[in-house]
Amino acid sequence: MSEDKLLEAFRRLIKGVAPGAFIGLVRSVDEQTMVAEVEHDELIYDVLLKAVADEQEQQFVLVPAVESYVVACPIDGDKERCVLLISSVVDKVIYQGKNTSLVIDDQSGKIIFNNAEKESFMTDINQLVSQMNTIEQDLNTLKSLFKSWTPAAMDGGAALKVATQNWAATDIEETTVEAIKDDKIEH
Repeated sequence: MSEDKLLEAFRRLIKGVAPGAFIGLVRSVDEQTMVAEVEHDELIYDVLLKAVADEQEQQFVLVPAVESYVVACPIDGDKERCVLLISSVVDKVIYQGKNTSLVIDDQSGKIIFNNAEKESFMTDINQLVSQMNTIEQDLNTLKSLFKSWTPAAMDGGAALKVATQNWAATDIEETTVEAIKDDKIEH
């Protein structure tokens, strides 16, 4: 089935569910004003991305991708004020609650928790495993030196000191938050 036929079938479906609703093509998105310019029947509508702006700034917003199809509906039958219902492709999801926030940004590939304000970080598990493997390898080297060491009478541990000299000369680099945090997730 062609794209035009699918769109027409979808148009008939939404007319029965939400009178006045229409399918349009997103031409631009302004995240500051939370409005998308949507083309429908050669007219451009400023479609609100969220239905209500409450005084506490709580919101859940789907930010449509430019050139995606959206379903919009007039508010109280006023074709000058429309609100986004659904989008075929979403670039960003924004949730702002009373105490938490979450942004999933497909364009940057990032997930941002609580406006990136907290001092805790989620770690990159692969980097963390690498850091742990370095420590484990270092401990295993020391274990094998102890296993192969044979005490000698009256040497005062000199043989052990010689055996561990190379191992002791190499310091393990201290782990920092920056080294293991996951750059794709911001807190």
